[in-house]
Amino acid sequence: LVFPAGTYLSNQITKNYAINILGFGAIIKVQNSSGWTWIFQGSLGSSLSLISNVTENDTTLSINTAGLAIDDLLLVGDTSASYSAQPTRYRGQLLEIDSVNNATQVTLKQPSYTAFLISRSGFAQKVNTINNFSIKGLKFISEDAAYFGGFLNIKYGRSFEIEVDGEGSGQAGILIQSCYKFRIKTRATDY
Repeated sequence: LVFPAGTYLSNQITKNYAINILGFGAIIKVQNSSGWTWIFQGSLGSSLSLISNVTENDTTLSINTAGLAIDDLLLVGDTSASYSAQPTRYRGQLLEIDSVNNATQVTLKQPSYTAFLISRSGFAQKVNTINNFSIKGLKFISEDAAYFGGFLNIKYGRSFEIEVDGEGSGQAGILIQSCYKFRIKTRATDY
């Protein structure tokens, strides 16, 4: 999708597939007064219970491997609070599968950074990512003093690039949630 130089009006847009967006000095004027202007998101598969505990630096994971393949991305976590200020926000880690060993074990490309325990409802979920996309050359602007939203929200993305400018956002200009292998270059003003 190409945006030639000019000014474009935009309300909220949500996409669950990869798209390359290129702007040549294009300005996107935000029309929504709250929420995110552009949302790009994948999804999570069913939650799988851990068969055994994961310890710090483990590179194997014991779960039901039906439907999993090499290079799949997993969200692995448990119900331990990440930090005391947010007792219902749980910790987790994105881990990439290096090999599927058998019906109940995968080898991971990187080690776990901490323990994930069965006693704390340890789980793994396949992350169905939106892959290999880019958003470049745009400038998002909000001229509404009451605007309480952000410009880009990327959730469950993988291998993407963002190069945009933002002006006047009421919160984070770009929010990245549970994403893997990405690059962002941005300039923010008047937040």
